[in-house]
Amino acid sequence: MLATGDLRAQIAAVSAATPPTRGVGSQRGEAPGLAAEPAGRRALTPIAWEWFRGKILLQVTINGRRVMAFLDNAANYSVMDRRLASELGLKEGAAGKIGAAVGAIDIRTLPPVSVEFTDGTRTDIRPIAADLAAASVLLGRPIEFVIGGDFFRKGAIGIDFPARKLLLMGTGVRPNPPYESIPLQQVGLDMALSLKAGAESVTVVLDLGSNGELELDEDSWKRAGADVTLLSEGRKAGAQGQIVAQKKAHLPAVTLGSATLSPVDVRIGPLPPHLVGKVDGMIGANLLSRYRIVLDVPARRLWLWRRSEAPAYPADRTGLGLTPAVRGFRVAYVATNSPAERAGWKAGDTVCAANDMQLDPASEAALDWVSRGAGETVRLRTCDGKSRSLTLENYY
Repeated sequence: MLATGDLRAQIAAVSAATPPTRGVGSQRGEAPGLAAEPAGRRALTPIAWEWFRGKILLQVTINGRRVMAFLDNAANYSVMDRRLASELGLKEGAAGKIGAAVGAIDIRTLPPVSVEFTDGTRTDIRPIAADLAAASVLLGRPIEFVIGGDFFRKGAIGIDFPARKLLLMGTGVRPNPPYESIPLQQVGLDMALSLKAGAESVTVVLDLGSNGELELDEDSWKRAGADVTLLSEGRKAGAQGQIVAQKKAHLPAVTLGSATLSPVDVRIGPLPPHLVGKVDGMIGANLLSRYRIVLDVPARRLWLWRRSEAPAYPADRTGLGLTPAVRGFRVAYVATNSPAERAGWKAGDTVCAANDMQLDPASEAALDWVSRGAGETVRLRTCDGKSRSLTLENYY
């Protein structure tokens, strides 16, 4: 998300001036392949985080209150839910709008807050206030704070996806092999890198807040996906519930660094307005989860270690665009050419059970059935008690 003009300057002034400080008593933790900390720097303690529907969630303490936060480097500034800001007694300042992945968001400036991580790291951040209720509903978990790009611009962050651990480090860290170095280029306040989509070189913004693998605009897709014929129409939801159309497909090969990944799930559609004409797309957390990474924004460097045990992206084989509801899930859209479309599912339908198991919207495993093997038939029950079934297919 991107703020403009004087509002950007107000937000950035405090964040840029306050690098993180590590709390007393931190102990050394283990990070596979990471070099030892330089002499004089405090040892690192891993921070546990939760992987929930392709999002990185972690607990932080803000002005003495424990809250659930969401890690999103592509949110150019950290965001606090307006309700939390009110409960903390923070006075809202200037009003404005920021561009987001889908549409614009109404925001207010806030005074600086103290953010403390479980490893003892503390930093002052000046967040913006916005209504995060819709984002919480879409995710299925309450989110009160988004740790944005202003924090990433303070130092390096190591993310060990298989261990679900995070390390906060000073800039300039050089991980040991088998990590390899990928240069980053600055696009506004975003960080972008180059990769090969099929045989085409494309420039994509790094977006840990996206639970997809790869997003490309239409022109880039025409070059990269020329040989791909299996497409479907889907949707993309924004932070405040906005929905826009997207196509989706699988690319047989994407090369990032020395590793070629296959297949890769691709979403095709319009980019956020502030990125149009500047990059070809975005790379999301689900693709990066095939690696261990160290993201060093100040040094313009991404370090990657390919996970040999990394699972393939869990492709949807239903065509049901499901969003959490009070009970079970609601069908927000039905993808074209999909099993759900052929079976007569419609937007507004509900699903409360799959294979006789009740679906809890707050459970990570609630939607595992959508990516089971092609040819498998899943028994579904709607929230009004009707029994239906759906045979899974590779429809895109």
